[in-house]
Amino acid sequence: MNDETFLIYSQPDRQKLQNVSRNPRVDLNLNSNAQGGDIMRLEGIAEIAEGALRAHEVSNYVEKYRDYIARIGFDLETFAQTYSVPIRITPTRWQIW
Repeated sequence: MNDETFLIYSQPDRQKLQNVSRNPRVDLNLNSNAQGGDIMRLEGIAEIAEGALRAHEVSNYVEKYRDYIARIGFDLETFAQTYSVPIRITPTRWQIW
């Protein structure tokens, strides 16, 4: 995440990519703590981020998700190959509770 946008990664053949192409408005619900509490909801605009860094090249992403990636049976390179499509989200509205 930079100051205004963040990246998520998708497998290439997922419906969400077609959905983003047809309608870039997205609504995400995120846990903001490790226990699943402090829910954040955001509305934003999504775009396929051609040329963005791959997941294993983003140090903050690797730091945050390294253990999770290992728990689901991937090493960083294989995860980046499997989830190879970066989607850039630009938030337009946040709700936190």
